[in-house]
Amino acid sequence: MAKAESKRNLGKRWVALVLLSAFWIGGLQQVATPPAAIAADVFSVNPARNGLVDQTRTELAFGAMNVGQVKTDNIFIQNTGDRALTFAVFARFSFNSDDGLNRLISDSNAEPYDMAAWSLFGASKLATFNVSLTPGRSAVVPVQITVPKDAYPGVHSAAIVVATIPGTGTVAVGKRLALYMSSQIPGDLKAVVNPTWANDTVFYEANVRQFSATKDLSGTNARIDELKALGIEALILDPIFSIGKSKIVGTLGSVFAPTDLSTVNPSLGTMANFKTLKATAVKNGIKLILTVPLDKVAIDHPWVVDKPNWFKRDSSYELSAVANEPYLAMYDYSKAELRQAVLTQLMKWVVNEDVDGFVFSGATAVPLSFLNELTYRLQATKSLFIGTTDEQKTTFFVNSLSATRNDSLLTAIESIDDGLSTKTQYDTLLTQQNSKFTPPVIALNHLSSYATMLKLQTETARFGAALGTAAALTFTLPGAPMIFQGQEVGSIKALKPFDSDFIVWPKTLPTVYSTYVKLIKMKKLNEALFNEQFGANAESLVTTSPSLFAFKRVKNKSTVIVVVNLSKKALTAKFNPGVAATLYLFTTNAAVKVTALNTSVTIPALGYQIYTSAVVK
Repeated sequence: MAKAESKRNLGKRWVALVLLSAFWIGGLQQVATPPAAIAADVFSVNPARNGLVDQTRTELAFGAMNVGQVKTDNIFIQNTGDRALTFAVFARFSFNSDDGLNRLISDSNAEPYDMAAWSLFGASKLATFNVSLTPGRSAVVPVQITVPKDAYPGVHSAAIVVATIPGTGTVAVGKRLALYMSSQIPGDLKAVVNPTWANDTVFYEANVRQFSATKDLSGTNARIDELKALGIEALILDPIFSIGKSKIVGTLGSVFAPTDLSTVNPSLGTMANFKTLKATAVKNGIKLILTVPLDKVAIDHPWVVDKPNWFKRDSSYELSAVANEPYLAMYDYSKAELRQAVLTQLMKWVVNEDVDGFVFSGATAVPLSFLNELTYRLQATKSLFIGTTDEQKTTFFVNSLSATRNDSLLTAIESIDDGLSTKTQYDTLLTQQNSKFTPPVIALNHLSSYATMLKLQTETARFGAALGTAAALTFTLPGAPMIFQGQEVGSIKALKPFDSDFIVWPKTLPTVYSTYVKLIKMKKLNEALFNEQFGANAESLVTTSPSLFAFKRVKNKSTVIVVVNLSKKALTAKFNPGVAATLYLFTTNAAVKVTALNTSVTIPALGYQIYTSAVVK
C-alpha cells in the first residue's frame, strides 16, 4: 500500500505493492473480499496490469519517446477505508532534490509542467479525472502520455497524484498519494539560430514610460507608424512588468525590479493595451521583443514571502544583498519549482501574446542548464530572437543566446571625440570584433541604451562632434544597428530613468533624422552589411595616415567601403580598396571610381565617408 506523505517529504519510492484478489464489474474493478477497514480515508495507488495490481513495478516507466508519440498505461486505485471517497487524479512535476531523492512539487494547485503537462487520465482523457469509490472498491484508471514539440531532450519525470477531494462524506482534509512516472526524450540540444527576419533588421529600443507624453502602452502604440517610417522592423521594449515599491530608487522605481513577469505594470496600461500594441506592430511589419530580468526581482515580489527558499539568502536567512540595488532579490535557480514558475510565465508571452523574442538581462548569471532548457522550449513554440544585455560568455551562446549588446564597440567609439584614436587601435578592434562575434551570434551595435541612460548624459555629451561618425560605424561594422529611443531625432534631453520623464518629440524632423533613414536604407540595400552570417566580416585597409581608418565588407556582388578621420583636423590621405570599381558616395549619391591602390579622399575633422555598390537614395 502506498504511504501517505507530506507535501514536502515524498521519498524516492512512494508506493509499496499490495496483492489484491479482484475481478471486473461494470468497468470498475471490484474487490471480492474487502480487507477490514483501517481508517476512514485510507487508500492505495499502484501500477496496474491486466486489471490487477502489477507487483513487478513500483512506477510507470514509459521509456524512450519521440516528439508527438503517445503511450498509455494504467494505475490501480483502491479505497481500503470504511467511508466512500471521491478521488481527483492528476499529474504534477517531480524532480531530483539536493538530497538525491525524487520530490513532488509542493503546490498541488501549481500548473502542470513538463511531463505532468503531457498527461491525461481516464477514458475521457482529462487533465484532472475524478472517480468515486465506496469502501473496498477499486478502479483502474488509464494514463496517457503525449510528447509535445517543445519536449526537452533527456530524462523527464512527474508524479501521478491521487487525492481525496475535501468535503466528500465526512472527510475534512484531503490526503494524497503519488506514483512516480518517467520517460526519456532522445536527441541533443539545438545550436542557437536566429529567425530569418533578423538577417537585415535594424533594432529599436524603447522604454514605454518615457517613449511618449502619455508614458504608457497606448502612447507607444501611437508612435508605431513613426517607427515604420524610419525603417524599423524590430522593437525591443524595456521591461513592462509590474514593479516593486519597497526601497525604490527615485519616485517610480526601476523597471528592472519586477514583481510579476506575467502581468503588465498598471501604470503602463493593461494586457488589452499590449495586445493592441502587438496588433499594430504586426500590421506595420514590426517584430515585438520583450526585455526580461532573469536573475533578480523586487524584494517585495510575492514569491519572496510565499516561496522564500526560491531566493538566495545569507547565513541569517536574510535576502542576499545586491550591491547598490537594495530593492532587488536574487533568484536561486537550484530550486526546480522556481524554474517551472519562470518558464511558465515566459511561455505565456509567446503562446498567448505572440511576442517575437526576448532580451534577457542577467542571462549569464543563471545556471546554463536552466537557460538551455528555457530557450529550447521557447524556441520549440516558434522561431524567436533571444538575446541578452550581458557581456558575451561563450558557453551561453552555443545553445541559448544569439545576440548581445556590443559594449566593446561602444567603449571604443565613445573616445573618438578626443581626436587621439589611431588606425592601429581600430585595426585591433576590428580583429577582436571579427573573432568575438562569430555566426550565428549577432552584435547589437548601439550608441545608447537603458544602461547608458543611467549616466544621465546625452549622446552629444558622450560623443561630441564625432556623434555622426559613431552612428555610421554602428551601421557599417559587423552586427545589427540598434537605435535607442529619440536617437533618430537628436534628442538632447537626459532622461531620468527612475522618475516621471518623457521624450519631447520635435514637430519638425531635424536633418539627423534623414541621415538615420538613409543609413537604414543602406543597411537593407547592401548585402555585405547584413547581420549574422548573411553579411561579411570587415577587412582593414592600408591607409597613408595613422589617423585614417578604413575597412571594407564584401559579399557576393555587394561592396561597402568605410573611411573615417579619427583626428580633429580635416584630412586628405589615401587608402587601398584592393579592388577597382565604380561605387556610390553615401553622402551625395555620386558615382565615383576607386582604384585598387592609393585612392585619395578628403574627410572633415572626425568625419566619415561610405562607398557602396548599391546607390542609396
